[in-house]
Amino acid sequence: MKIKLLLTALFFAFGFTIEAQNIVLTFENAEITNDGTNDYYEVDVFIARTSLSDFKLGDGQFYVDYNPSAFGSGIDNTEVDFEYPTGSILAEENVLAIYGTPVINANTATTVSIAWQQVLSAGSMATENVTDTPTLLGHIKIIMINTAESPDICFNVSGSLFDDQFYTACGPFEPGLATRDCSGTNAGTQIFDYDGSDCSGAIIPVGCVVKTWDGSNWNPSGAPTNSDHVVTSGDYNTATDGGSITACEVTVDAGMTLTIAADEFLSVVNDITVNGILNVSQTANLVQIEDDAIVTNNGEINVYVYTPNLDGRDFILLGSPMSSETRTDVFEQALRVRNHLTEEFSPNTEVGNSSPGAGNWVDETGNDWPVLENGAINPGEGYMVMRDLTGPPAPLHLNFNSGTLNNGIVTYSAGYNGNQNSSPSIISNPYASAMSATDFINTNAGVVDAVYFWEHITSPNGGVPGPYGLNYTMEDISIFNLTGGTAAAGSDPGNVPNGIISTGKGFGIKVISSGGSVPITFNNAMRRTTGNAMPRSQNADRIWLHVQSEDYNLNSTALIGFLEQATDGFDVGYDAKRLATNVSLYSHLDDGSDILGIQARGVFDETVKIPMGFATLIDERTNYTITIQDIEGLHLETATVYLIDTVEDVITTLSETNYTFTSEKGIYDNRFILQFVPELILGTNHNLLETVAVYPNPTHHTLTVVSSKVPVLNVTVYDVMGRIVMNTSDLNSTTTQLNLSELSSAMYLIEINTEEGKVTKSIIKE
Repeated sequence: MKIKLLLTALFFAFGFTIEAQNIVLTFENAEITNDGTNDYYEVDVFIARTSLSDFKLGDGQFYVDYNPSAFGSGIDNTEVDFEYPTGSILAEENVLAIYGTPVINANTATTVSIAWQQVLSAGSMATENVTDTPTLLGHIKIIMINTAESPDICFNVSGSLFDDQFYTACGPFEPGLATRDCSGTNAGTQIFDYDGSDCSGAIIPVGCVVKTWDGSNWNPSGAPTNSDHVVTSGDYNTATDGGSITACEVTVDAGMTLTIAADEFLSVVNDITVNGILNVSQTANLVQIEDDAIVTNNGEINVYVYTPNLDGRDFILLGSPMSSETRTDVFEQALRVRNHLTEEFSPNTEVGNSSPGAGNWVDETGNDWPVLENGAINPGEGYMVMRDLTGPPAPLHLNFNSGTLNNGIVTYSAGYNGNQNSSPSIISNPYASAMSATDFINTNAGVVDAVYFWEHITSPNGGVPGPYGLNYTMEDISIFNLTGGTAAAGSDPGNVPNGIISTGKGFGIKVISSGGSVPITFNNAMRRTTGNAMPRSQNADRIWLHVQSEDYNLNSTALIGFLEQATDGFDVGYDAKRLATNVSLYSHLDDGSDILGIQARGVFDETVKIPMGFATLIDERTNYTITIQDIEGLHLETATVYLIDTVEDVITTLSETNYTFTSEKGIYDNRFILQFVPELILGTNHNLLETVAVYPNPTHHTLTVVSSKVPVLNVTVYDVMGRIVMNTSDLNSTTTQLNLSELSSAMYLIEINTEEGKVTKSIIKE
């Protein structure tokens, strides 16, 4: 916002001489700020001359009119600061300050006076400081009591209030440091008789210029930008009238309709005022940039959300992008709505016993989802919304239109029940736009490490093992964190969360901070103007491994990513526990600890060996197949992927073929090793290395290594974590024996180094 006041017919007198002296005062860089306690109106004051010569400024005083509804009445130095920023005229120093502390007084109930006094002589000043180039005089900062009110700040130059309030600097005039002397010939020149004022106020932010849509054209012409205050004085539809809108502010005039069509956006830096109708279509995005921007709804706002087809007894997790929705209003067509009570959640013991350490979303008693008969739909909270008990698949068509749009900082108090696994909360995107799950996790760092999406794609089936007959199964939960996403075990493995949370979409978190109530924060920086299907990034090396039961429609996916931001240890926000699903493929840290559905490691190293586990709740022995579901990144896309089954002693080139194995019910930690170099590192003669053998296997004490056609140089024994537990060297023999009696019963890898290359065998010490 810029207010220019040309103060004309100004005169200065020296002795009996009267000459014209015109100066200009301007406001620049107006903004409303907040320090966490108070709101402030802040603006710079510039001064320039428009005739005669440059001069040094002496004493001065000006008056500012204001809107008492925005600031209160009779404000003075308790509410007003006049600061001397670096580079301003009044900040000049020459050992001592040239100008004294400002004096601020209430002049009337709606006018405040700001004055200063010259302390040192004109000769102490470096140069003429009032020129024809506007120069910063000082900075005004006033506490606001209501930011919704227009500040209406302007200079008061009427009548005698503003007479004789500026002076040129008084002497002594000779160069050198001296105290001012304003007597006799050292007196300064008085500047008086200001006339004229521009009180347009500080309603529109700096650079925000009105651009009007008349129903056919923009005036001034051209598409609006983030420096334009868009006013729709005619109907506007982004699908037919010129596309998405970027603006500084937006006003929808009474009787007019602004429609943001599907996959289009309205991006506004500051406030939105709706005096007519604002429609936000399904998949459209309405974004405000500043967290303190407001939406004033004097007319009608409609945000449309259509769910996917829902079968009988199907539900979806939803929240509201509007401030005042209720269960009986927007969810009137829903058969049942439930809200989640974290304090009532206790992890189901059956699930916990069968999958110890895994993420558990099943409640012990099932009382954590009470029915919500009526009441408010709180911003940021997620709700379970059920369409119907029977009938053909159909969507819910929802229109959120009560209150006004949620914007800026939205907080939700998440519960904490003593540990992370016992502390699920159901929350939702509170905005009428897509939002970034990555930004959400980063904003809540130290509190949230992953987000969980309830897909509900599995039909109830009492023939499959699990609690409650699979009415609400963890096979339908997908995960996303800072490493990436994994599909729900019951879905197509390609249905990986892309990190975008659509309008009103509900999701789960499990807070990692202690305390009865943990604040969760949403803000405008998380919002996106793009749709809800953003493609995955190619900046990281990531591999998704998928396991599928051949006899049951049960599966699981594990994600391993190699990122610069991560380490090979446990990284909050990048690593996530596996879920307690009926079938589960997961990875461990290098030391065999943790059971991770998503694991992030440091930058890719082809020599890495990643231990992996497998678990199944299916009683009978059945076949399972492991495949590479997806792979991305410059390093991994050119790498060869090997999977070692340490139980069956089988090495599979997984990047060329799938691996099928048989298993009965159980938890098999560290069963597999994922690596990117072959177990057999070939020398010049492959056939010679094929004759190398070890026996007996399994063994109790002694292991014999035989290489009949090529001498063995040394043998190294590794545990499954890759740690060396035994090493022999300088053998140069075709037969050698190793005493393994001191080793614990476990599986080990034997690396045999010959003159023709290396070969690795797996053995079991009983």
